[in-house]
Amino acid sequence: MREDTLKASVQYGDFKGTAAADHHDRRHLSDLAEKYGVDTDRYFVFGINIYIGETRGDKLGHTLVAILAVETHVVKAASVDSIQRYVDEHEGKLAYVRFDIPASLEEDLLSFKRFNVVLTNSYIQRVTKYQQASE
Repeated sequence: MREDTLKASVQYGDFKGTAAADHHDRRHLSDLAEKYGVDTDRYFVFGINIYIGETRGDKLGHTLVAILAVETHVVKAASVDSIQRYVDEHEGKLAYVRFDIPASLEEDLLSFKRFNVVLTNSYIQRVTKYQQASE
């Protein structure tokens, strides 16, 4: 079994940052997974990986999407609490399954109520606090 940190990375890493999202009230990642054939009774969806390939000129690069899930029989139930118990009992490790799906970027983002990504130049180092200047 290959270990993975599930941290975003690209070829050169010129920009790095964080992402955050709120779950949608009516759409869920499990709905997206089910649409593309993932058995959501067997797998509990806990995340998504969105990658946009090399962009050239005015054309967006190919979007690759993967649903991240755990087998419900492994974690003994289909809930965040049961997954957390499993992680706590297994020294912080979580075995997961990745399902590559052909969803569009817009379709992926519609699974969230709000979505925010912040990227900063990774060559500017040792910044401990950002303070926005007044205009």
